[in-house]
Amino acid sequence: MSHSPFSIPSLENVKQELRTYRNNHEQERENINRHFLSIAIIKHQNYYNLEFIDIIDALNRVQEIKEEKRMEVATNIAHQNASARIDASASNDSKKNKKGGRRTRRKRKGRRTKRKGGNKTQKKIKKKPTTVRCKTEKKKICKEQGKVCNPTTGRCNKKVWRRKKTQKKKQPTVRCKTEKKKICKEQGKVCNPTTGRCNKKVWRRKKTKKKKQPTVRCKTEKKKICKEQGKVCNPTTGRCIKVQ
Repeated sequence: MSHSPFSIPSLENVKQELRTYRNNHEQERENINRHFLSIAIIKHQNYYNLEFIDIIDALNRVQEIKEEKRMEVATNIAHQNASARIDASASNDSKKNKKGGRRTRRKRKGRRTKRKGGNKTQKKIKKKPTTVRCKTEKKKICKEQGKVCNPTTGRCNKKVWRRKKTQKKKQPTVRCKTEKKKICKEQGKVCNPTTGRCNKKVWRRKKTKKKKQPTVRCKTEKKKICKEQGKVCNPTTGRCIKVQ
C-alpha cells in the first residue's frame, strides 16, 4: 500500500497492512490475533511515528492493566520502544562509518587474528579414508613370488636391501703435536691441548685426606678397673669381658 507522506490511510488500509505483516511474521501470529483491533487503532493514530513491532511488544507488556487505561499506557510504551530502536540503529550506523587511523586499524586486525587463533585461518580438512592395498591375500601372493607388496601401489616388488647410513665420527683435532711439545719444553712451558698454546706450569698440591685418629676406649684407668674384676677391657667396645 503506497501513501503520500502527508495523508494518513484509513483504518481498513491499516488492517490490510497488519494482515500482510502477520503473514510475513509467523512467530508473532498469536500476539497479532489476540490484539488485532487495538494494534490497528494505535497504528492508525500514530501512523508515521510507530511500527507494528513496537505496538505488539507494548501490548504484550500491558495485559494485566485495566481495559480503560490499557491503550494509553501501550501507546506510551510503544513510543519508548521506537525511540530506543532508532537510537540503537543510529549508533550502529555511526560505528560502521568510522574508519579510524592506522593505529586503530592495526588494533582491529590484531583482535581479529587473536579471535581466529593467529594469522592463518584454520580450515577443517576432511581426511580421505585410506585404502588398504596390501591385504593378507595380496601379501601371500607376493611372498610366494619372493617379493614384497608395495603399500602405495599394491604391486609385488623385488626386495631392495639398503644399508643404513652411518654418521662418520669427527676425529678430534690434535693441537699439541710432537713439534709443538718440543717448542714449549724449550721455553720451560707446557702445551695446552685445548688451545695449542704454551702455558706456564702450575704446580698444584694434591689434597690429602686427614686420617681419623682411632678413639682409645681402653685407657689405663679402665684397664685397672677390669683387672680388679678379673676381666679384660675390649678395645672396640670399652667393656670389661671375662677371659675364657
